[in-house]
Amino acid sequence: MSAADIEVELRAPLTRDDVVRINAYLEQNGATLKEDRERTNYLYDCDDFSSGRDLRVKETNGVTKLSLKIGGWGDVDREEIEWELGEGETQKALRFLAATGCVSGKSSQQHAMIWDYKGYELAVVEWNGGDMNYLEIESIYPLGATEEQREQLHEAMRAVFKELEVNEFTTEAYEAFLDEMSGKGVVFSVESPLRPQS
Repeated sequence: MSAADIEVELRAPLTRDDVVRINAYLEQNGATLKEDRERTNYLYDCDDFSSGRDLRVKETNGVTKLSLKIGGWGDVDREEIEWELGEGETQKALRFLAATGCVSGKSSQQHAMIWDYKGYELAVVEWNGGDMNYLEIESIYPLGATEEQREQLHEAMRAVFKELEVNEFTTEAYEAFLDEMSGKGVVFSVESPLRPQS
């Protein structure tokens, strides 16, 4: 993906049975398994951050990244800035952010099977041991894409959801899903490595 591309994501809620069914369907119907991913997310609740921005530390299969997403979910101009820190750097990243005043938030565990199917990336995600699950389909379109081109891409992605017999989240349902996930996340707090100045 180049800097001139926009990432497009659609999500659908899944039951535990859906997770098994969809992974089996994708495997049997020509999808390529790209990654079997284990991830721990640390989503921050920083006082000086306004809504529409989320800051997180992500440890994916042992590799740590800092991530900042700017813009609301589903916004066509949502931007994600990531900085890969390398293997085993999670504690250092948490301490770094604590030194900036971001000391707490909620953490969660994810297991995802990432598939390449019909030119799209599909993630079948189990959250905190399968407590809550979802399917994400992802693609990109160029920054200058017309409204018609963007809608055609969305419709093609929705056709994959229809094939998989799942229903896309409405904005309201997804916000409620996120609120429920947030309520079930594990609270974390990191002490700032900086000592108060006297």
